[in-house]
Amino acid sequence: MRIAMSADHAGYQLKQDLAATLVKQGHEVLDLGTHSTAPVDYPDCAEEVAKALTAGDVDRGIVVCGSGAGVSIALNKFPGIRAAVCHDCYTAHQAVEHDDMNVLCLGARVIGAALAEEIAESLAPSEQDPGDREPFPSHLIDTMQLGLVGLGRMGGNMARRLKGGGHDVAAWDRSPEAVQKLQGDGITGASSLDDLVQRLTPPRAVWVMVPAGDPTEQTVAALAERLQRDDVIIDGGNTHFKDDIRRAREVEAKGLHYVDVGTSGGVWGAERGYCLTIGGEAPITARLTPIFRTLAPGQGAIPPSEGLDVTKTTAHEGFVHCGPAGAGHFVKMIHNGIEYGLMQSYAEGFDILRNAPYQLKLEEVAEVWRRGSVVSSWLLDLAARALVKDPQLAEFVGNVADSGEGRWTVEAALEENVPADVLTTALYVRFRSRRDHTFAEKLLSALRAQFGGHVEPKA
Repeated sequence: MRIAMSADHAGYQLKQDLAATLVKQGHEVLDLGTHSTAPVDYPDCAEEVAKALTAGDVDRGIVVCGSGAGVSIALNKFPGIRAAVCHDCYTAHQAVEHDDMNVLCLGARVIGAALAEEIAESLAPSEQDPGDREPFPSHLIDTMQLGLVGLGRMGGNMARRLKGGGHDVAAWDRSPEAVQKLQGDGITGASSLDDLVQRLTPPRAVWVMVPAGDPTEQTVAALAERLQRDDVIIDGGNTHFKDDIRRAREVEAKGLHYVDVGTSGGVWGAERGYCLTIGGEAPITARLTPIFRTLAPGQGAIPPSEGLDVTKTTAHEGFVHCGPAGAGHFVKMIHNGIEYGLMQSYAEGFDILRNAPYQLKLEEVAEVWRRGSVVSSWLLDLAARALVKDPQLAEFVGNVADSGEGRWTVEAALEENVPADVLTTALYVRFRSRRDHTFAEKLLSALRAQFGGHVEPKA
């Protein structure tokens, strides 16, 4: 087992003795200090273990101070941390088996090394069948407060999903009507950006969900002027990853943190969940894990890929930390470029079927392909839905817009000298669609309306 340990000056010697014993027992110990009896602040010691645990670097934590109480209080301020003071073996065993304790807190002025060693043995889960125990109600503890700016097609649904997950959400939008609508769902509404910030408890986290470009730029800048050191700005829109890198440097100079999240799920996200690719400092993104876990779809009925070590990633839950600032939006950018190519493939295929020397019912072809076919996908599900509603797609002209990520994907391919024939062609077809229209372009417009609620531009 991988165990992170820390202590203040009062707990230094007990930490040293206990660490030596754990290593002899075959455990991997990450000693995060302190390394002497010089006075230190115990909250700092607690924070180091919390960061290591939430980042997935270790399996459990042990923190020692004079009584154990102070570090326990400090630790439980961190999302995902469940710390408890245990000065007897029974309490420690119950805390692990029934309360999912992941950090053991000990008082060096209360117990000695021999008892501490016995208590530490309780950190390892028993061989008891998990089915014999009541599931731990983590949703009652792993909740956060979040500010949300932008209540459009996706922002409003995200606020509702977070509220449903037990989080405390305060929201603001330039449209008072959008705020009032959410207040009816039990979400705290703010009258201005200043009011939103005042309603949040430091360290704050504010998620920006407004259109990319100037609206996002202005919102991030306005928040940076109002937030305080250690607060976090999260951009969940479709920002260019190079803008993320620049903004992260700018807000870091003010003592703030910047996280970029590629958010996929469209208008269906409230029901299905959102696929999240995340960029930013690992300890900061780990702090936000309860938010990401609620927004994401979860593993559901889809088993992890064979060989994937689920103890080292959250990808199987529908969210993943991709790297430093910009990485989340870079991955989402390529995701959207691939989306262009997939949509174009379906569109061209159905156009060929429509013009075939047979009276094919396209809605039935789409439906049968959904079942056992190697080309089945959610996009095909949406195509089938659109074709059942109107096999001729008469409500669409075929004027297909692009939201920018396809262009950025092609630019990235050029910068990296990577051939991207299909993705580039798919982008160029959208340009051409604004002059000449085919049934294929109608299906592209229908798909965009289905997954994102995008309205076809006027010709």
